[in-house]
Amino acid sequence: MRLLGTLFLVVGLLVITFGATWLNVVSPRLEKLPAGYRHEDVFEGTYRVLDPATGQLDEIPVTVRRTRESVSTEGDTAFVTERTTILPDTAGISMTAEMWEAIIEKMATLLAAIGEPAPQFPPAEADLEVDRVTRTYEPPGIYVLGLRFGGMTFPPDVKRDVEYPLWVDEVGGVLPAAYSDSAERDGLEVYRFTIEAQDVKLSPDEESGLPRLCDVHIEYLVEPRSGLVVDMDSQSSISVQDTKGGEALVFTSALGVTDEGVNDNLSRARVERARLVLLGSYMPWLVMGLGMLFGLYGIVLLGIHYWRTRKAIRTG
Repeated sequence: MRLLGTLFLVVGLLVITFGATWLNVVSPRLEKLPAGYRHEDVFEGTYRVLDPATGQLDEIPVTVRRTRESVSTEGDTAFVTERTTILPDTAGISMTAEMWEAIIEKMATLLAAIGEPAPQFPPAEADLEVDRVTRTYEPPGIYVLGLRFGGMTFPPDVKRDVEYPLWVDEVGGVLPAAYSDSAERDGLEVYRFTIEAQDVKLSPDEESGLPRLCDVHIEYLVEPRSGLVVDMDSQSSISVQDTKGGEALVFTSALGVTDEGVNDNLSRARVERARLVLLGSYMPWLVMGLGMLFGLYGIVLLGIHYWRTRKAIRTG
């Protein structure tokens, strides 16, 4: 019985050590941005661009497709290529290819007339370095002529009482996303985080040198355990200040993830949440609990052995 008790105690301690190692070493690795990371979001909405000739905002329905793909990793750094395309939204509209080409050409002309291209039209491709743990940009991630900083997206294990500084294309900088409430989407609990900012200073208009200001309202629905954004709505506007302190609206944007994209994101979030909860939390604690039972049983057997030994000595 002594040998059996010792064996159970040793096995229990080994199992507890294995579970603790799993919890503290393996589980954090599960939260890292995977080496084969790839995510695509498709947004649909409307751009309104100032026509200098008429002084009116021309409304253009658009589809924005943004793909982020990890091409390689080095330690805790992922090298991510981001590709963005912006096309007129042809849903429900019958037009020839030549007509759409004319619209695209007009968009380019109008934006050039404004001065500096609006930040809603990022370069077609950007090479970025992202921290795989925090999801924040690392130098020298390039965005146009400057560096990106702040978060690419939310990290795993999102907290309600934390503000997350996220990179916002609309302003070419970082703005804080704050928790506003919780919601449920198809049985999945999500947190709503909101970015609300007014009169954010942009670079001056290239031609006139007048100041430009941007208003931004962005809502994210985030699955908190995985940090995946399942839905996003964005509204922004850019105004140019005149010499008398007045403002002229030159650009607006209203974009949201497509219904198909939201459904895909919800499915992916369920899988990621289950993986992190099961393999990252339940399994190591279950293993440690099993080790504690082995150890406790070994202690009981050793206790019985020593009790019988002392009893035999006393009666002998």
